[in-house]
Amino acid sequence: MNAQNECSVLSKDHIPSIAYMTFAEFSTAILGISIFIIFGTSIDLWSEWKLYFIKKFGGVTNYSDDQGSTV
Repeated sequence: MNAQNECSVLSKDHIPSIAYMTFAEFSTAILGISIFIIFGTSIDLWSEWKLYFIKKFGGVTNYSDDQGSTV
């Protein structure tokens, strides 16, 4: 009936402190934000995402890169 209280005593020494866990979370978040700043601020990336969403949700059925050329 009281198994959780008994097991928590055994595992208490193996749990990291809140300061270490907070540092780990912030460091991964900062890494992700810095990667986004480096690679996500490119104009080409945003234009490709725009084309993706236009093709996916814009109702365009036939899209080609050479729109201005004649067949």
